[in-house]
Amino acid sequence: MPTEPPLTPELTPELIAELLARPTAVTQAEFLQQANLWHEAGLSQLLQTGGQLINRDLPQARQIFDICLTFAPELAPALHPQAIYLRAQTLALGGDLEQALAEITRAQAGYWQTGQTAAALRTDVGRLNVLIHLGRYAEALATAETTLNTIAQTPDLPPETAVLLTAHLQNNRGICHKFMGQYADALFAYKAAENQFRTLGQDEDVANIQMNLGVLLAELGHGREALAAYETAAAIYAQTGNQWRQAQNLENMGEVHLALGNYSQSLEAFAAARDLFAALDAPLEQHILERLTADAYLTLNLLPEATAAYRAAIAGLEAGAAPHYLAWALWGLGATLLRREHLEEAAAALERAAAIFAAAGNDHLRSAVLLEQAALAQAQGDRETAVQQTHQALALIADQEWPVQRVYAHLRLADLLLPDDTAAVAPLLQEAQQISDRLPLPHLRFRVQQRLGRLYLLQGREVEAEQMLVTAVAEIEQLRGALAQQSVRTSFLQDKTAVYTDLTRLYLARGDQASLEQAFNVAEQAKSRALVDLLSHGIETQLAQNLPPDLAERLQTLQADLHALYNEALRDSPEGDRAARLAELNTRATHLEEEISRLRLQANGGVLAGTWGHAAPLLHAAPLAALHPAGLPHVG
Repeated sequence: MPTEPPLTPELTPELIAELLARPTAVTQAEFLQQANLWHEAGLSQLLQTGGQLINRDLPQARQIFDICLTFAPELAPALHPQAIYLRAQTLALGGDLEQALAEITRAQAGYWQTGQTAAALRTDVGRLNVLIHLGRYAEALATAETTLNTIAQTPDLPPETAVLLTAHLQNNRGICHKFMGQYADALFAYKAAENQFRTLGQDEDVANIQMNLGVLLAELGHGREALAAYETAAAIYAQTGNQWRQAQNLENMGEVHLALGNYSQSLEAFAAARDLFAALDAPLEQHILERLTADAYLTLNLLPEATAAYRAAIAGLEAGAAPHYLAWALWGLGATLLRREHLEEAAAALERAAAIFAAAGNDHLRSAVLLEQAALAQAQGDRETAVQQTHQALALIADQEWPVQRVYAHLRLADLLLPDDTAAVAPLLQEAQQISDRLPLPHLRFRVQQRLGRLYLLQGREVEAEQMLVTAVAEIEQLRGALAQQSVRTSFLQDKTAVYTDLTRLYLARGDQASLEQAFNVAEQAKSRALVDLLSHGIETQLAQNLPPDLAERLQTLQADLHALYNEALRDSPEGDRAARLAELNTRATHLEEEISRLRLQANGGVLAGTWGHAAPLLHAAPLAALHPAGLPHVG
């Protein structure tokens, strides 16, 4: 008679906690024996429980897999590859990608050795995911092609298993094509995977496809359609309780809301994702979220805060060996430093970003970095190089459907050619307007409208220029109206004053009394809006109360360090090179001020989210230069 499988107890949270509390392998083995889990079925149940915990409690899942890895070779050799593969997943989620890749290879070899064909092929799904995060896109696509061919040539593979493996591989293939900017190929792969998942009734996998489609649609500028896809995914993740995917979905929603100008929704989504990732012990995702938060700061012209956030993200992403996300952060840092006129450091960051994107064959993001490098060349007075780099950026995306990138390239070229060559600029801006009118992206529209207004002014088309500039001002004011903090509203306007300037000049040129009054009204509009905001919301002078203890302690420590630097700067020491020492102190103080400002923003309701209309103004420490007594050299 066949041997009955041993009865195993229900693995309750209490039983798991008791197992994990055992400090040594010996005491763990004793507990498993006493709990009737010291056999293959018991180990299989442990692995299943760990797999369910990956997206809910990563540290606990990792502990369970470590225990299984210890005992599987003796207790259940056939389960050893599964334990290795599941452990590799936790390594990848924790950001240790190279080690995860090595463990996946080890697991696959174990599966082949034990004759587990389907499981061996399944490891290539995970391999693709890790290769994509490492920026090794060509290798990922080659792996997908080889594995799909193997599946097709394995007749004894159960049909449902073959379909499921194919669907997962097509999904990851789509992600890879998306990262390379090959959107048509990505869409084809996603749709193929979605159809297969629906056939199998795999709801959560359908949600994953919806989230991936949302990312693709967002990059194409279809923000509202992207949000609809994310909302579909969110409903499924809420039902299944997959907190990891919920956090990633919130992260993506925040990014789309930022592009759409929905700043409060964007920052609220980032704050909610941050809370989930913190509970899940997900350092790589937290670093990616830090970069997205930095993007929000940059959009709002909070440049010191953006600098600090980008640097924090870069430090974490370099340690985690995630080149695609690292390049994004370097690009953002370069753009921020350029705005702050730190040109040498900006050049270094942008050069690194461009090199990473070029190595990965990611033309659309390399094109975007080239536009930033063109702006840098223009700031350095090298207009010829700036024009050359802009044309190079356009050439990279000439044959692809990348509308947002094309608009920005046309705007950069228009800025370089105006006011001298209006004939060349006109078709550039007309195409940019046609594209931006199709996309629900207000931050794109007002930039196109401002350039068109300037072009019409230069061409003497006053009525059309006025209409375009007035429309652009209305777009900006509507966007700024979504921001509750006065200090953020003020900073938001910093790079948008050209619209107001051009409109003011138009009215001044007319010279009549009514036009002069209109010119005065436009010139004062930003200040008038600020006064309305102050009257509406009141002047709030206190930082948010009831800060988390760790955040309050960190702020206190940084402030103490900053005061110490100020005191040292004021100390009149005759030793060494005084100017060089002050320069060093100034650099350190600047970094501390950026970090303090960034944390204070975070303290105010998760980067201004959740306390709209009641957040305190930012309190910036005085710059080091302001504390220099008369007679001391100014360093800065």
